[in-house]
Amino acid sequence: MLFGKVLCKFGVGSAKIDLVLKGDTYCIGDMIKGEYIINGGVVEQRLKRVESDLVQTTSDDDRKIVIHTNTIFSSAMILAQEKKVMGFSFKLPSSLQPSDHRVSYKFITRLVFTDGISSVDHDEIIIQPD
Repeated sequence: MLFGKVLCKFGVGSAKIDLVLKGDTYCIGDMIKGEYIINGGVVEQRLKRVESDLVQTTSDDDRKIVIHTNTIFSSAMILAQEKKVMGFSFKLPSSLQPSDHRVSYKFITRLVFTDGISSVDHDEIIIQPD
């Protein structure tokens, strides 16, 4: 088991997170709903927090802007091979630009453990005018 913990320190065999959304196309002002699915790795790990950033990318200047960050603090243990599901919801601000050939959006989700290890997930969404 010690070998498994060492591997997790390098990200091998550690728990993974997946943000699963109900869809991928939304209108400005919509409520986005989904779930965080956490799959345990080869050893148990203590969860510190789950973070999701809604990021806007503009291709003209390759600029990335964090629109909103959602953080869930926790001290739960994620057991080896365990599956945990947590709800996710986010209301899109009315001030967003719709997606087009130069503006895109994605959620970047991080699972952070007390030992500093993290797992990252990316989910692109399309935002249409209301």
